[in-house]
Amino acid sequence: AVVSTQSTGGGGGGGEASSRSWDVPLSLVLFFLLTVLVIRTFELRLRLNFSSSVDAERDQEQHRKLRDQAFWLLENLIPLHVLKELKLKGTYHRDHERVAVCFASVVNFQDFFDEKWKHGHESIRILNELVSDIDELLDIPKYNRHIDKIKTALGCTYMAASGLVYEDSEHVFVMIDFLFDIMKVLEQFNQYTMGFQFKMRFGCHIGPVASGVIG
Repeated sequence: AVVSTQSTGGGGGGGEASSRSWDVPLSLVLFFLLTVLVIRTFELRLRLNFSSSVDAERDQEQHRKLRDQAFWLLENLIPLHVLKELKLKGTYHRDHERVAVCFASVVNFQDFFDEKWKHGHESIRILNELVSDIDELLDIPKYNRHIDKIKTALGCTYMAASGLVYEDSEHVFVMIDFLFDIMKVLEQFNQYTMGFQFKMRFGCHIGPVASGVIG
């Protein structure tokens, strides 16, 4: 009986020791899995933050491009001094005592226009080249200072005004010089139009003018 009791006691101690021997490896495995989970979560969070940062930078860059395009479009429609005041006040209107408003119209463009010639695209392209040549005159300092192109003119008419920014007596004479230079541009341009001679009609008004932006 004594031997049986000792044998039973010895068996219980072995089971307890065996159970304890698995505690350390199991703890290490759980610790490893928990560490991997934490690292993985941290890595995913970093990737999400990086992706969000990249998306934000891309959105900001796209916004800058759209803003620059809008500003470029406005610059091509509205004089710069008007655009600056619109940004500051939101409106623009002014009375001028002495402004020169002039136009130069191509009176025989319809005779040149041929819809069968690439659906009329080539005819319009040539007219655009003439307008571009006239625009280059505005790079001359005295014209750049005094003359503003009226960019909303339609059809075959080129319009410009002087005295909107610098209201002095000089701007009228500058406008007259500008019209004579347009005639020279037209004369040179006609040398490369396959025998067709464009003709322009000029007009000019000098007097009080009200300027403003509507809408």
